[in-house]
Amino acid sequence: MSRGNFFRRTVSIMFFIAILMFATVSHAEIYIGEGSYVMSEGENLGVAKERAKADAMRNATEQAGIYVKSYSRSRNFNLEEDVIETMTANIIKLVEQPHFYPLETVDNLEGVLIRVTVKVEIDDSDINRWLNKDEQEKSELVAQMEALRGSVKSFV
Repeated sequence: MSRGNFFRRTVSIMFFIAILMFATVSHAEIYIGEGSYVMSEGENLGVAKERAKADAMRNATEQAGIYVKSYSRSRNFNLEEDVIETMTANIIKLVEQPHFYPLETVDNLEGVLIRVTVKVEIDDSDINRWLNKDEQEKSELVAQMEALRGSVKSFV
């Protein structure tokens, strides 16, 4: 076998292995989410539709999965610390344009109901990576995020 032929085969095999590894690491699925928003008088229709779409996308990510961990610390029956950690999957892209249903009037709320359905591609690999981390690493990352939130609040 010549050197050029050997090199081409090696590169081809490495490329094939890289594609397989990428396919196993990335785990994206299609989810459909429904959302709604009640638009009151004086609101902009475009903004109300965006809020309904955001609700639908949030509902779709909840279908993909939510990681929730909470703990509370108390001393002498007094609550000292209460922490809730949540994490959802990431929306990669809209697969189809959102489908908005005809506007409906809501008598008891004196507004217009906007309903929408979205079809999105969601990657839940972030949740799986988070679940595979050890507890000490998770605690350190949460502490770093809390420190960043504190610095942002003091900046504002």
